[in-house]
Amino acid sequence: MGRTSITKKLHSYKTEDIYTLMLFALSELKEVPEYKTLSELVYLLDRNSVKKVLQYYGGTTIKFPTMEELQLVLDSLLIYQYMIEDNISFDNALKIIKLNNPTYKFNVKEIKTCYDKLNNVLQKYDFKRD
Repeated sequence: MGRTSITKKLHSYKTEDIYTLMLFALSELKEVPEYKTLSELVYLLDRNSVKKVLQYYGGTTIKFPTMEELQLVLDSLLIYQYMIEDNISFDNALKIIKLNNPTYKFNVKEIKTCYDKLNNVLQKYDFKRD
């Protein structure tokens, strides 16, 4: 395959495909399998967002939480709100959450552990932004 046909082929690709190709090639070149996973971001985010992610996080390893993990924290935040703002007990707050979510899947120990840690974090967190 000559240089001209490679150039033609590259010009026929969408921008997302070129970014995917570059990240996939980097995965092989640097022997970093996680770059293959990053290549999928190109299809989830626009080109400028991908560039921003790479500029900000380039060279670092990050692990994304699962949706289930985020749901656990969200439920813990709701319990926090019910307890602190609405003066409702932990057990009653949990009942409210379970009533509003018929497929609720966390056990009491999981939610209590998360709530306790979240409560500790929120005591230290400064919500002020300048």
